[in-house]
Amino acid sequence: MKSVLVTGGTGTISSGLVDALVENGFDTYALTRGTMPYRERKEAEYIHVDKENTVLLEEKIGHMNFDVVIECLVYDLEQLKRSLDFFSSRCSQYIFISTTGIYKREKPGKIKEDDFIELTEWKYARDKIECEAYLQVYGKKTGMNYTIVRPPVVYGDYRIPYPVASRWNPWILMQRMKEERPIVSCNIKKVRYSILHISDFSRAVLGLIGNPFAYQEVFHIADHNQEYDWDESLTAIGKILRINFRVLHIPIHVFKTTFSRSYEELRWNKIDDLMLDDAKIREAADFQAKVSLEEGIAGMVSGMEEEYERYNRSIDDGWDRCCDHTILAAFALGDIRDNEQKTAEAYISRLKKELYFT
Repeated sequence: MKSVLVTGGTGTISSGLVDALVENGFDTYALTRGTMPYRERKEAEYIHVDKENTVLLEEKIGHMNFDVVIECLVYDLEQLKRSLDFFSSRCSQYIFISTTGIYKREKPGKIKEDDFIELTEWKYARDKIECEAYLQVYGKKTGMNYTIVRPPVVYGDYRIPYPVASRWNPWILMQRMKEERPIVSCNIKKVRYSILHISDFSRAVLGLIGNPFAYQEVFHIADHNQEYDWDESLTAIGKILRINFRVLHIPIHVFKTTFSRSYEELRWNKIDDLMLDDAKIREAADFQAKVSLEEGIAGMVSGMEEEYERYNRSIDDGWDRCCDHTILAAFALGDIRDNEQKTAEAYISRLKKELYFT
């Protein structure tokens, strides 16, 4: 039985990996701060520690070794160096979770792993690019077996496959739908984006564990049958909730002021097509996605509602206010689509009444 340590364990990707590892008989460990115990699985061993506290990490891990370490919590070069210093001698394979956000969408058609056109305008992507380059050099110098994995949009019980959604508590988007309040979207052309359910993504990663064809290689995880437009995600959610909903499509420049915390990701990673060539992962891991968007959304909605109600998770009021500010700003600037004017006017009138009575 192979032993695998996942850094994280309660986020979308890390929790999905823990689930898949447990269900496939791996000796599974997860490194997490322990702030969300209700997301932990009893079949895995959770090591509760802040990963950046290297002294305490040393105390908790001690002389433990693992066949594989899957690093989900590295976002810049200094974090990667600390991770490698600690884990490289403790594992036989080091899997680094990067991002498909590094691809600059400058040419039509499917993107291959070696179409490495750097998206350096976005800091998150720039940092991941730097990490990948360092890891490749490090692997050559030390002989460590590494694998770089680039996820597309991966969704599940803790994340909605939609660009303007809360990361803190995504249930708020569905709450807006249920309260008949408009959802905001970017006013862009229809895009096709590679989207995968977490169970499919995790299964693909498991196919790379201990796989000699994965050593010193880079893979993005994709399936050519799983490409969708953002509005298709909303439509699937509305269908599961059995409600009609309204969407206001607003120019990206408005979000720069009203959604400053997520503007860079929207601008550089979510308004252009991201269609990925899946040949490499299919060949190396015999991968094919099994969960359709409709099936995945149904499970996602159920899981998010259960967590929200069962564990009394607080609503992301900040995200909710950003949506309202975006609508108000776009209306004031005359940036509402003609066919969406009535929806915007009715909602702004409702906001004014609610503000007056509160």
